[in-house]
Amino acid sequence: MCGIVGYISVSKKGIQAFESRLFEELIIASSVRGRDATGIFKVDKRGNVFSIKGQGNPFALFQASNYNSFHISQKKEVIKTLVGHNRFATSGDKSVKNAHPFLHGNIMLVHNGTVEEHSPLLRKDSPETDSDALCKSIDQIGLEKTLRIAWGPMAIVFFNKKESTLNFYRNNGRPLYVCSITKNMDYVFASEKPMLEWILDRNFNFKSQKEVSEIPAYTLVSINLNSGQRKQQPIDVVFSAGSSPPINKSFVVSSSNLIPSNSLIKEDGSSRYYSAQTLLNYQVESEIVFCLTTTQSISDDPEDERWLLTGERDDLPGVEMRYICRSRENKDALEEHMVVTGKIKHIRYDTQTKEKKEHKMYVTECVPCTMPGQTRDIVGRSILKDLFTFCIKPNKHLNS
Repeated sequence: MCGIVGYISVSKKGIQAFESRLFEELIIASSVRGRDATGIFKVDKRGNVFSIKGQGNPFALFQASNYNSFHISQKKEVIKTLVGHNRFATSGDKSVKNAHPFLHGNIMLVHNGTVEEHSPLLRKDSPETDSDALCKSIDQIGLEKTLRIAWGPMAIVFFNKKESTLNFYRNNGRPLYVCSITKNMDYVFASEKPMLEWILDRNFNFKSQKEVSEIPAYTLVSINLNSGQRKQQPIDVVFSAGSSPPINKSFVVSSSNLIPSNSLIKEDGSSRYYSAQTLLNYQVESEIVFCLTTTQSISDDPEDERWLLTGERDDLPGVEMRYICRSRENKDALEEHMVVTGKIKHIRYDTQTKEKKEHKMYVTECVPCTMPGQTRDIVGRSILKDLFTFCIKPNKHLNS
């Protein structure tokens, strides 16, 4: 967990003493999200970018000799934006080198989140931290291609010097909030909504600010630092807050097997659930791996025994796997092993019910999944890899 904060000024005068003080209050408050290091970058009216960072909390950075010159020089410059980062180290040593922001080519970036260890982004020649690798990749191959190989929860803010834009992107794994100040159309942003509202209330009359809103997930929000114009562009790459890879539409054979899609991730007030578009990676007859959760008898006829087995996967919250089992021997084997593999028979998309919103994936030909390498479900093999170490009980039928 790291903290991201910032201020964008669209006025000709840029960030003045008042805005600079508000920004410092933001980065101080945000230190509860990370105290291993603090970093700031600023962009002037010409698109030049400057940064400063150090170990420890914001007060340690404020007392550093180079911060004084960094801060004072703002009075002689027209600064369009200030972006701050509070680091909670999850990758790499706790050093100034690994503190945010990171700079590669035209990209200056801060990152809240973690790129999963098995992500293709983290190659042998990658920088020491996942955040530095993200910055380097975005500069070299762009955001969309980077998101296809950077799996894991994230919220990023980066300046693109070539386009003179400050850019925001998050998936469902990390928060990021922004507020447009009505008085002068400036923007203020932070990782936590209550914290951002508190700092705004300390510095503005409530009527002079718009409502704080969350940056929409899976959407690139870009603000031109010269004009203040704001654009939003959906990014057609989806991955969960955990460790699942993105959707690969090349697996989809026929659109007739799919159901209508709305947005990517939705909220029903109590839990997250995925819309049909998230299920584009899965088609009828595809192999699917999941963990068994419940078993229920659905027949009173001893001559026609049937059980409803349900399961779930961490990368598909809100999606229930359903299997009608007609063999007690098969049921007992599945209950013993818990990790199940089967074939997708049908995907049902429920847009709304009175109590909750849900999706169901009906599966058939279910058998115990004995080893990760024995399934063709690449996504499931990756996600359930750790489960195989304790879910599968060794017996005479299993090979070592």
